[in-house]
Order: sequence, then C-alpha cells, then structure tokens
Amino acid sequence: MPKTLLLILSHHLLVLSVFSQTFSITINPGAYLGGYEIDSNGHGIFFQGSKTFQLAPGPHYLNTGTGIIADNAHAFGSYIDFMVTVNGTVTEVSPSSSAQVDTADNKMLNLITSTITIDPSSYKGKYEISAFSHFKNYELSGKKTIALIRAQRYYFEDEAYESKIIPGFTSGFYFDINEAGTVVENLAPSYTLTEDNKTFVLNITKRKIDPSIFPAHNNGIMLSGYGYTPIKKPTEFAFITGLVAYAGYLDNFGNLKPSYFVP
Repeated sequence: MPKTLLLILSHHLLVLSVFSQTFSITINPGAYLGGYEIDSNGHGIFFQGSKTFQLAPGPHYLNTGTGIIADNAHAFGSYIDFMVTVNGTVTEVSPSSSAQVDTADNKMLNLITSTITIDPSSYKGKYEISAFSHFKNYELSGKKTIALIRAQRYYFEDEAYESKIIPGFTSGFYFDINEAGTVVENLAPSYTLTEDNKTFVLNITKRKIDPSIFPAHNNGIMLSGYGYTPIKKPTEFAFITGLVAYAGYLDNFGNLKPSYFVP
C-alpha cells in the first residue's frame, strides 16, 4: 500500500475514532424545575432535574421545554447551544446568560435562572407555563413563584385543556426573560408588570355565564381554565383580558360542544 494512502487511511480512522467516542456531560438545571431535552426540536424526551448524557464531540443544544418549535437557526430564542470538544469538555455556550460551564467541572453545564411571580388577581381558573407542560400535574392556579431560565422565551396560557377538548385551540401570550432575569415589557393587554419587572399581575375581564342557554346544561358547563363548573344560575367569572375563552357543555358521550366564545 502506498505510504500516502496509508497516511490518509490512518488519519480517517483516527477521526472516526475520535468522533465515535462519547463523553458524560451533565446538565444541572439548578432551581429550574421545568423541562429540557437534548438535540431534539420538541420531539424527544423531556427531562427534569439534573441529568447526565452521553454526548459525542460536536455541536449540541438544549430545548428548554417551552414547547416552541424553532427553525435551524433557533429563531424563537428558546434554545441553549453548546459545543463538546474532542476532550469531552463543554465550551461555546450561547446564550451565555442562559447557562455557563461549571467552574469546578468543565463537563457540567449549569442553567442560570431568575425567579418570576404570577399573580392571577381575581382569576380563579387554571393556567400553565410552557416550560412545565411536558409533565403531569403541570396546571397551575393561584399565585405562584417559579424559576425560569434567563434569556429564553416562554408561553403563558389560560387554557390548559386545548389538546383534549378543542384540538388546536390555544389562548395565551409569549413572554421573554432577558439576560438580567427580568420580564421584557411589551404591549400585551393580558398583564401588568410590577416595578421590578419580575411579577405578572393578570388583567381581568368579568363575564356572566348563564347556564340556561346551553341545551344540555344539566350535564355540566365547561369553561376554559375552570373545567367542569356545575352552576345552576347566572354566575360571574373572571377571565384574562385579551385572551379568548370558550363556554360549552358536555353531551351524553362526554364530548364538549362549544356554544360560544367569551371575548
């Protein structure tokens, strides 16, 4: 075999050997209790808590569990990119405000979080934050303080039943946590931010629901965010301003028949 060909073949085998090797890389979410997945655009397994993965050298990314599917450029800002070197260390983390390599262990990626409070005001229904929607018991109610990853985008929704009751129906808004760990202020009519920009106070619109207008109201009234509601007389409910909510009834087969939408 010619010497040049032998050198080329040896180099090729060396490259294959290096990149077929995997390394133990740990994701440490810290205070973040939401979901994340590795190298999958919303179609993989979402993990919670600290987890060690076997990763090959090269580029990788975390989908931070927002449920937002991005293009190849990660245009929606819901991802953390990083590189695993041929020595098995983590480098080139982006955004650097979302995560950093552990100072004592360069095979560990620490997520950087900020504490955000959701104050629903008089809204008594359920709501969800997209980062938690990949797990059971993800529906929230009442005032909650949660840790979210900085420099990421999230989705708030007052309708936690869309996939089961009205496929494709959603009613919510996107919001961003910036590099400093505060909510980016926008013109959404659904909430007001406090002075520290770390607390959402939901803006409320009240509507009176009359069960008599539903042809099968004895089987129960269904309201978005409230679920089954056995009201017998016109009753006022608080809904989130600017979001669409449904009111309907269950037929004899347990299927929801939307009757109208609350503006």
